[in-house]
Amino acid sequence: MTKKKSTDERRQATVAEKRKAARIQTRPEIEMLAVDRLVPYAKNAKKHDDRQVAALAGSIREFGFTNPVLVDGQDGIIAGHGRVLAAQKLGLASVPCIRLAHLTDAQRRAYILADNRLAETGGGWDADMLAAEVEAIDWEELESFGLDDLDLGEILAEAERGSEGDADAEPQVDRAEELNRTWGVKAGDLWLIGEHRLICGDCTDKAVVDKVMQGEVAAITFTSPPYNAGVSAKLCGNTSIDDNLYKDEYNDNQTQSDYLSLLANFTDVALSNSQYVFVNIQFLAGNKTAFVDYLTRFRDNLADIAIWDKTNAQPAAAQRVMDSRFEFVLIYSHKANRAIGTREFRGMVHNVYTGNPQRNNKYASSHAATFPVDFPEHFINTFTNDGELVYEPFIGTGTTLIACERLGRKCRAVEISPAYCAVILQRMTDAFPGIEIRKADA
Repeated sequence: MTKKKSTDERRQATVAEKRKAARIQTRPEIEMLAVDRLVPYAKNAKKHDDRQVAALAGSIREFGFTNPVLVDGQDGIIAGHGRVLAAQKLGLASVPCIRLAHLTDAQRRAYILADNRLAETGGGWDADMLAAEVEAIDWEELESFGLDDLDLGEILAEAERGSEGDADAEPQVDRAEELNRTWGVKAGDLWLIGEHRLICGDCTDKAVVDKVMQGEVAAITFTSPPYNAGVSAKLCGNTSIDDNLYKDEYNDNQTQSDYLSLLANFTDVALSNSQYVFVNIQFLAGNKTAFVDYLTRFRDNLADIAIWDKTNAQPAAAQRVMDSRFEFVLIYSHKANRAIGTREFRGMVHNVYTGNPQRNNKYASSHAATFPVDFPEHFINTFTNDGELVYEPFIGTGTTLIACERLGRKCRAVEISPAYCAVILQRMTDAFPGIEIRKADA
């Protein structure tokens, strides 16, 4: 007959189990396991693209395998899928692992999700401390660790967003006319929005632009002009719709000659009040001749070209036409010097920005030219300093203005449509409650 355990024995057994659990948590044993022995979790919701795997491989090559892979009792990967892919890329035969055999199936599944999510959240960055640390590191010493492995530009952008963080609001384009009955915007109006200015007018008219700039010179112009895609709609700045709010101001089905004139005229004005001009534009059937002529016209001003990789392509409407997954960012200056002199950097800035277009709002369905705030934010943060001016001649629904407010820059913006100006004013009110907005002559 089995003897029942006494109360003291049961208590001692409980204490022993707790001590064993404590040892599991505080003194894990590291095992070297063959890479080909490890089994990826088939339902892992976290994806790893080639760029991330290359970054992890660079880190392992430079610093060693400092973060062990977590596995279950059957060598199934719990955490470290990306590190295992990096190890395979480097040709490593084995990697350090910690076995978490004590986890139940539910705990294992929950941990996989929690580990991925916790890596994306946290306390953020101290912008000044981060910038100082980046400056202090001798990057040339780290020969095998490419700077591409650290998204320093993106990290610095995140750090410098400051208290405004990810503040934004949906542009209510479907209520544009209604909103303008409230705001009462008319052509020629100059609006003060916190430290920013918005004028309702034509950005090819130097008198209009002079009124909003008031003698100031912007560090950069950042804009996305209409693409001449053959629809009467706004095709830049975050929203593209077919309700024809521009019917009285702009035709997006111009001749190549007229479209070239639009591009040339706004660029001439922008160069007169900015150190550098960043122009986001896509090569389309409706603008390709004018696009090439535009490059030729400003060949002596072309400093550099960056690419927006949208990571996936919207299917082309026509047969035998390649899907386009990228757009240009043309960078013009007065001297066409590739060294962009608005901010100090070396080896930290890519000429390819990777980010999805903002196709998840209901206005984005009619054209793929829409972009999220992160897009202008990346270039503004990379090429301007805190408190500097950014000029935006085609502000659209105010996306670049949102980016400037979040980054602590001052925006000088032009928008030709009174209705869209009203959308911008309402968007800024919704995104930044308490921001002062008033008409300049009121």
